[in-house]
Amino acid sequence: MGTTIPERTAPISPPRPPVAAGIKFLGIDALPQEGVAYVSQGILDATFQYPTGGAEAIATALKIFNGETVPKEIVLGTRFFDKVNVAQGGLELK
Repeated sequence: MGTTIPERTAPISPPRPPVAAGIKFLGIDALPQEGVAYVSQGILDATFQYPTGGAEAIATALKIFNGETVPKEIVLGTRFFDKVNVAQGGLELK
């Protein structure tokens, strides 16, 4: 006989703990169903979204393999989400 694990039908939103004035809660993944949603709900004060760089790494490796020149530095886009800009899709950081 096995153990049955109940299916999770909705994301679990952690309650925001009581904090002293001035302490901010930040996230670093900005997943749409978690980080961004938690900012919208007021659970997090802000979160950051950043690409993994995998696609850029593969594209660069293929260019090197094909003898093409590549830049010495590749900057990946990062977005910042807080209560002011979360509805507009965050703010691009450069």
